[in-house]
Amino acid sequence: MAKRVLIWCTKVVAAGITAFGILALFCVFYYNPPVHVACEDGATCYKREPGSFWARGTEGFALGRIDENGYNNSYEAGTAGEDKPGNIDILMMGSSQTEGLYVDDDRCASFLLNEKFEEDGSNYRVYNIGMSAHNVCQNADNLKTAMSVYGPKRYVAMEISQMYCEEWQYRAIVDGTYEEVVLQEYPEILEFAQRIPYVKLLYQQYKNYQNQDLMGPLGTESENPATADGQQWMGALLDYMNEQVRAQDCALIMYYIPQVDFDGDGNIYFAAEDSSRENFAAMCQERGILFVDMADRLQQAYEEEYVVGAGFSNTTVGYGHLNEQGHDMLAEGIYEAITGEEAKP
Repeated sequence: MAKRVLIWCTKVVAAGITAFGILALFCVFYYNPPVHVACEDGATCYKREPGSFWARGTEGFALGRIDENGYNNSYEAGTAGEDKPGNIDILMMGSSQTEGLYVDDDRCASFLLNEKFEEDGSNYRVYNIGMSAHNVCQNADNLKTAMSVYGPKRYVAMEISQMYCEEWQYRAIVDGTYEEVVLQEYPEILEFAQRIPYVKLLYQQYKNYQNQDLMGPLGTESENPATADGQQWMGALLDYMNEQVRAQDCALIMYYIPQVDFDGDGNIYFAAEDSSRENFAAMCQERGILFVDMADRLQQAYEEEYVVGAGFSNTTVGYGHLNEQGHDMLAEGIYEAITGEEAKP
């Protein structure tokens, strides 16, 4: 009897291990985002594990590989050289929208920009250090260090998703006391477990359940009313960033990626009102900062071409990250801003 029970238990365990292995293998191509690791140089608060393969099938379908520095850059060009200071013309900083891990690594905006600049003969090298959960304040706090590490020669292009800044955020950034996004520390066995794709998926589902009532799409804040104080401190933050960038003989580009929403009649709208975007564009123009408003491009593509630049076939239309069409629009917007600026007499 005891022998039969032992054999039965052995079969149950073997079946469980086999099932787990099959699920883990399936998730290698279904949900296998690269893990975060510490970023010693401080260009971002953390980075991805260098050289790691990644795949996503939960929001879009995408594959790629992280570069040797821990960021999503797969573009290779004979004239580009290595991704070291002195070889980078345009440095992109932003959140997971800029990072672009929801489309194939050769369909994200930074890759497409590299293609455009190679095709036009300028051969500007674009390097993307976009990282999840890095909003404009976090990137402003990291800006000086990022420029020191990667040494862009011409432009810094920075994503923005909110048109305001609070006084405490500005003062903390200038004083160097802004609280960084930190990696959560785990026991060693959990550090190992998170490298198993199926465990990653289970953990992400658990985190989604925890956060479902706390955050909107992408964990971003809803747009703050365009108060005079909010605009004043955003202007001060723009001055601070512009000063840092110009000190390195570069120019600053701000590009706005809005949260896309639709009303009951199917009309597209965005968290930031038109007046907020117009005021922000005016602040940029006053300071000689190039501004790319993705809201205009997303609205035009939807109304004229029936194309939605965010959301995927396996999620909700308009919800979440930019899709391939959205990254096309972003690349085109930044490219036009740069070429238009350089065409001026």
